[in-house]
Amino acid sequence: MTYGQTRDSEQLSKLDDAIGSFISRYNSNLSSTDRKTIFLFPGGMGSQLLRATTPESDDPPFFYNTVWLDCSIVFGAGEHLQMQGDIDSEQRIIIPDGPVDFTTIRPYDKFIQ
Repeated sequence: MTYGQTRDSEQLSKLDDAIGSFISRYNSNLSSTDRKTIFLFPGGMGSQLLRATTPESDDPPFFYNTVWLDCSIVFGAGEHLQMQGDIDSEQRIIIPDGPVDFTTIRPYDKFIQ
């Protein structure tokens, strides 16, 4: 597979898990009939980013570290997040995984309320 195909496959795997979790929570709370559901798919600056610990050429399964946004950002870790087009400079898979949830930085809290 190409880098893009591997990245997309890994992203879909994360989304499948999140969708399954949502369905379980939704089905267990059917008492409210006037609720509204909004889907926010991760992928922007307000998204937590995971980066594989090994290059894409090592093939799955991949293990991930949070690179955006966690404590390492205070020590300059953001300088190592370099892209060449839409590919990580070290050929590691980077995927979004939910909203940023870092100390007091929670961009969607007020929206959810």
